Amino acid sequence: MLGSGLLYLFMVRFLIYGLVLRPLILRKKVSSNLMIVGRQKADLEEHSDWLIDHRTLGFTIASRLVCPEINSIWIEEFDRLLRYKKITEVLLLPGMESDPNFSKFIHYCEDLDIHVNWIPLDSGNLGYWLIPSPQEGIPFLTFERSEISLPWRILKRGFDLVFSISLIILLSPLFLAIGIAVLISSGWPVFYSQKRVGLNGKTFKFYKFRSMIKDADKIVDEVENIHGSDHVIFKNREDPRVTPVGRILRKYSLDELPQFLNVMNNSMSVVGPRPALPSEVSIYNSIYERRLIAKPGITGPWQISGRSDLDLRTSVALDLNYLINWSFTRDLWIIVSTVGAVFKGKGAY
Repeated sequence: MLGSGLLYLFMVRFLIYGLVLRPLILRKKVSSNLMIVGRQKADLEEHSDWLIDHRTLGFTIASRLVCPEINSIWIEEFDRLLRYKKITEVLLLPGMESDPNFSKFIHYCEDLDIHVNWIPLDSGNLGYWLIPSPQEGIPFLTFERSEISLPWRILKRGFDLVFSISLIILLSPLFLAIGIAVLISSGWPVFYSQKRVGLNGKTFKFYKFRSMIKDADKIVDEVENIHGSDHVIFKNREDPRVTPVGRILRKYSLDELPQFLNVMNNSMSVVGPRPALPSEVSIYNSIYERRLIAKPGITGPWQISGRSDLDLRTSVALDLNYLINWSFTRDLWIIVSTVGAVFKGKGAY
């Protein structure tokens, strides 16, 4: 009963978003006029490009403003832009918080009925909630462990099982077709397994459809890594070890379908942090280790934000931010967004 209810809720949300909200956002019928404020022009361009790529978030970039210092001269420039642009929201980029007039500017925007968004420096990297905790009238901030509560973990696990079993049954013909394609094109084995690090640092076997030639791991040193030769994550857009069938599977993430078996054996979740390699975890500091407090996911914030194009630091920051701000509805939103990211095939190689 619980499982069917969750599946029904997911389908309703998917239909509302796909048939109503998303078309309105794409036609800019539902959007917020956003001004981006940051220290460097390069930061403005980087975050603008990201928001343009993710326009389904509902933001229209109305203006970008470099702010070396929040002072009376800069405020005059800010006010001048407001006269010509109908700004409803402001996005303050990392580093702005170091300005002594940062809080005053936020209050100034609030007085103008402008909603303020802020990306703190190294946002999400602490892996804890910051909870206001007044002590005898003194405004303390208390660090609280960002773990999903037991009732929500039970709900999340129930959804994982129902969703995975339903999808495996629904896509069983596709599983069979992919298996035959891999077998015909490059022989046995059809599946590829690799050691990954999951919940609380426990290792597990991570399954995929094989997309590379046999024994590809043995010749990895012969292929260039776009992240650098000493980087723990290996990626190459034109990796010669990838088979023609494998290239198609990777583009649309079809090689990852066997991970639903990982979900069924409880080593993974449908949504969660990216499954980490042991070599990657070995260089984690205490902050990055926070991402191991949850089961890794088939999809997650990295999957809808650039996939293989992301560097390690950005990928980990996204994972930690996901854990800090976890909610069941956000999991559903990530699943829906993953469908769009998969069809686009961007950042997958």
